[in-house]
Amino acid sequence: MARLVLFSLFFFFLSILLQIQPGVGAADDDECKPEICGDIVIRFPFRLIERHSDHCGYHGFDLSCSPNYQTILNLPLTTSSSSSSNVVVITHIDYGSQMLYAEDPDGCFVKNFENFNFSASPFQLFHTYDIFYYFSCPHDSSYKGINSSELCPPYYELPCPVDCASDSTQQVYAVSINAELYNLPPWPCKSITKISDLKHFSLNWSEPMCGHCESLQKLCRFRDINNTQHNLTEHETECYGELKQVKQPRDFSKKLIITGYCLTSLVILVGVSLTYSILTSDDNKRY
Repeated sequence: MARLVLFSLFFFFLSILLQIQPGVGAADDDECKPEICGDIVIRFPFRLIERHSDHCGYHGFDLSCSPNYQTILNLPLTTSSSSSSNVVVITHIDYGSQMLYAEDPDGCFVKNFENFNFSASPFQLFHTYDIFYYFSCPHDSSYKGINSSELCPPYYELPCPVDCASDSTQQVYAVSINAELYNLPPWPCKSITKISDLKHFSLNWSEPMCGHCESLQKLCRFRDINNTQHNLTEHETECYGELKQVKQPRDFSKKLIITGYCLTSLVILVGVSLTYSILTSDDNKRY
């Protein structure tokens, strides 16, 4: 009876283990399937560098996933600022409107803005509400604005210092887009950019045009040139398949591996017990 129970347990756990393993193999065959980093689903035109092949994403749409599950985009830098940080953190991707919502990891986007080479990037800064102008004024200029952020008016009608972006050579000021013209810092101060928030900002892209696929509840991909008679460029895309909710959590693979290890251990344990039972039974028969 004990031997029958051990045999039953052995084949039960073995069948569970065999059911899990093919599922992993099948997922690996689809190298361009949507992936998750944190709470963000990453699919074409983006690709996740750690998991997707080069052909899975559009040129310049490379994302990476940090150890703490932050989705990272590296923006191109100007030649003169090659030593500066080009990392921004993506907090949301709106595939329908082709928008990226991002934040500066240092909480001071305007500090790095001049170092970004947006002309070499497929993404452009998207201006939203509550826009502020940012000006850079040399310390040796005659202009002296408000010298403390604590003294700034509530709606920034006057230029207010931005300490995180200022250094020994320049003082950076923020001023409301609705401020009177005569309140703006004069030359030699220069305008850096206009954004709505020091930390959070938005980027959009115009190519490839995959937003219409979202409205059709379909996925987007490169068009397979080998299966058509038309003269197509490598940049043309098409809608295909069905847009489904990706339900796997970010640590699904880890849980799967742990489950596999546990089941493997149980199979080994049952096998050892079964072998011991058989050997013990044979010894008893001899006596």
